[in-house]
Amino acid sequence: MRTASGRFSVHGLDGLAGDLLWDGKQSEFTAYAEDETYRVFAGEPTIHGVLNDMTKVSLLECVQLSLTRTMRPEGQRQAMRFFPNFIVEGRHHVDAQSAKIRCIRFFIEDAADIFCDYGSFGSTIRAKGLWEQLVKDSPGEYCEPGEMPVVFFYSGRDEIIRIETSGFAVSAHHNVHWSPPSPSGLRLDNDISTTLDFNEPQSFADAIGHAISVVNLLSICAGRAQNWKAVEIDLEGTGFEPLRVTWNHAPQRVSNRHDDRRPHFRDLPLNPVNRPEEFKRVVTGWVSAYERDLSAWVRFSEGFALGSRYTIDRLVGAANIFDLLSITAAAELPSEFEEAKKVARAAFKKLPDSELRRNALDSIARIGKHPLTAKALKRAQVVLDASGGTFPELERVIKYAIRCRNYFVHGSGSPPVDIYKHRGAHSFLTDALEFVFVASHFIESGWDVLAFCRLGGTVSHPFQEFVYHYRDGLAELNAAMAMSPAPMKS
Repeated sequence: MRTASGRFSVHGLDGLAGDLLWDGKQSEFTAYAEDETYRVFAGEPTIHGVLNDMTKVSLLECVQLSLTRTMRPEGQRQAMRFFPNFIVEGRHHVDAQSAKIRCIRFFIEDAADIFCDYGSFGSTIRAKGLWEQLVKDSPGEYCEPGEMPVVFFYSGRDEIIRIETSGFAVSAHHNVHWSPPSPSGLRLDNDISTTLDFNEPQSFADAIGHAISVVNLLSICAGRAQNWKAVEIDLEGTGFEPLRVTWNHAPQRVSNRHDDRRPHFRDLPLNPVNRPEEFKRVVTGWVSAYERDLSAWVRFSEGFALGSRYTIDRLVGAANIFDLLSITAAAELPSEFEEAKKVARAAFKKLPDSELRRNALDSIARIGKHPLTAKALKRAQVVLDASGGTFPELERVIKYAIRCRNYFVHGSGSPPVDIYKHRGAHSFLTDALEFVFVASHFIESGWDVLAFCRLGGTVSHPFQEFVYHYRDGLAELNAAMAMSPAPMKS
């Protein structure tokens, strides 16, 4: 938490004294005035200011919290309080609407595991043969080496990987900082950043949107939703003068013991360092798929962010993802069906407008379109074709998951398994839907799912856990169905 004061402009009201509080979701800005400036602002105003230390700040997507007027002997004093969703600070102001952002840079918590560039850092012992070469240009007095001198090193190569996509380049970088060595010791720290360099300058909202899409991919890579540590932006025509962004409502993972476990880099489905070409293909495919099927990927990310917590809504959402895919090709109907569809539509169009009439017309319009089960099975087939028998009866598992979804959405019939009683079956069906959705897209971009299925490791990634325990989950599902009062046939 920190505070600062300065002068601010609020919707044409210039030079207002103000106090700014940085405190996450409790952040707020208060502007003060002594004349008739008492007003309510519509929308989400942008507020610009200059702090007392001459730092320029831009408060974006502000929500007005309150207006107060205090009467004093010397006159009235007014206070306007706002919650700023974003606080941008540096040497320049930012306008929320204009497209001036050429680069956005962000830091997330698992970047060191996702971009595990072990080769750039290291140490060597018994480095006596290197001593003369290393210390001859060093300041200070020459020191004779002992029997086992130790050398620590960093390669100096800051860019880990770079991928060119349709609208921007994605790259990961080391950001090394160190303290001068002394008799007390030496220290070198590193933070890995992910950078998006845009082909064309972007508005603030669009830049944040692109960053969210890439972070959602990196969350899948890490196996858990990522907490944002820091965000910076560069403006067009300003050189390297990054502006620091404080996102007061940045997505945060709900903490629990299981989901707070860090992933092991050997368990991850993608390896940008050891398999860079595969990673580049998947990232390129992701950017295209995310733009095309935004609603589906956002819905997936909301469920995936729950981690080890499984709810009915998550199961329903995992099934609905497939209905949100932009599959344009519809099933070809026989001519007599097309004619019947036209006749039925014309008949219902003649009826007075009502909810029943609208529902009937919607149902008629869906005739010939891919049903949800068909969409999900089509994606499952992509996984089956590439996984070499790793997932027996996967189609049946997907069908049962969709039937559970249909029961909770439509309330008709009965689910194939009592997921209230059989929690293991509940989580298994949800995991199957989520894995098929992601894996099918990764495979189409060039991911080697079979190699992933054959990985050893510590099972720290949920996809690896699904693969490793798939047959156990299938057996538990079959046992749960056998105990159901009226199990449905596949």
